[in-house]
Amino acid sequence: MKEQGRDKEPVPNAPIRKTPPLSLSLDERKVWFEFIRKIPDGVLGDCDEYWLAMAVRMEWKERSRTITGPERSQYITLLGKLGMNPSERSKVTANPSAKPVNADPEDEFLSSVQ
Repeated sequence: MKEQGRDKEPVPNAPIRKTPPLSLSLDERKVWFEFIRKIPDGVLGDCDEYWLAMAVRMEWKERSRTITGPERSQYITLLGKLGMNPSERSKVTANPSAKPVNADPEDEFLSSVQ
């Protein structure tokens, strides 16, 4: 049951997909799998794929030490919007049925790449 005042909130059509979009590089796809494992159950749906892909690209820039100050600020904001920091996560209502079921999609992906 939804919280009072959220009864007209749009609902994703499906869970967030477990496999990364082909538009991501191989390294970014590895980050996608990390995010999928770490995002709290039921927080993201299929309509959030573009946001997650953007966060993945920003995380890769962070790791490769090419992120700029303004990009880092945008990244931090984006992580908050995705419920990936403690204060913002406390504001998120999750739908646990919106989480992919497979145990570890990264294993499946990596075996297909080899």
